[in-house]
Amino acid sequence: MEMIQLGNSDRFDEAFFSEPLTAFAQDFVVGGDTQKLMDAIAGKIRVPRRFEYRVYGSAAELAAINPYAPVESEVRALGADFKEIPKSRDIQLGKTLNKGFAIRLDEDEMNADPEWEMNCVKRIKIGLVRKDAKRMTSLLYNGLTATTAKLDWWGGASQDPDSDLLGMVKLAAQTGGLYPNWMLMDRQAWATRIISLRTTGGSLAAQSSLMSPAELGDWLGVKLYVVDKSDFSIENLVLVGYSGSQGLDDLGSIRRFVTPAKGGAEYRAYKRQVSAKVWEIVVEHYSDLVVTGPTLGASGVVTATNPDPDPDPD
Repeated sequence: MEMIQLGNSDRFDEAFFSEPLTAFAQDFVVGGDTQKLMDAIAGKIRVPRRFEYRVYGSAAELAAINPYAPVESEVRALGADFKEIPKSRDIQLGKTLNKGFAIRLDEDEMNADPEWEMNCVKRIKIGLVRKDAKRMTSLLYNGLTATTAKLDWWGGASQDPDSDLLGMVKLAAQTGGLYPNWMLMDRQAWATRIISLRTTGGSLAAQSSLMSPAELGDWLGVKLYVVDKSDFSIENLVLVGYSGSQGLDDLGSIRRFVTPAKGGAEYRAYKRQVSAKVWEIVVEHYSDLVVTGPTLGASGVVTATNPDPDPDPD
């Protein structure tokens, strides 16, 4: 079995389009939390291939362009027009990218799997979704301007991991002008937090270590997601950000723009015979991830290493 990454879809003739496999690709839900969390954090906005989007660059800019603040009143005087909401945000041009994979199977492999077509579609869609999840976390880590120092959680007497997390949320609120509404943390960072709290000792720390992600999120004032590495390729990392509604011009740390393929489906599948004994299944889609609010969030790296108290004893 061979998987091939595609650069574009021009090579596929319309004759290879598979309506049943395309329908199956739409209905198949990738297991785990990957797709659900991408939709919660980045949203999904349907756009044409080329589109415009808006970027918020700072708290001062956000305050200056509050769309309703400059408008004195929403009440229309007799014979007058309604007041216009100003558009002073930074407009950027974007283009969704054609993404896809192909899997080639020998007929001997096909005969061993009666559901080989659907299994190929499953494997490709899982790969596409997880590729986007990895790209999303990388863009957030590198694109958010409010980056914290390392979160040293090795159980030192003066350490307080939950105060550090609250500090990240506060930093993001001060830098971006909006209080964040989500936090993303991998399970390894979550485990390091618990170990540090229990090592630090004290009844308050012990009580905090028993908090669930939902309880800690309520305390921080955000929705806290603790994710598996298989869903998001992150390790010892904490991300904080803001996600609004699904509108094109809405605020958000990162947005996911999607262009429907021909026929209106988000994913489009093809099936063709490559040679006498080899067949190919292809699934493609159009999307792009863009950091639209670089100041609406913060990132932090967790370290659990106790530094040497006396690195140079001589």
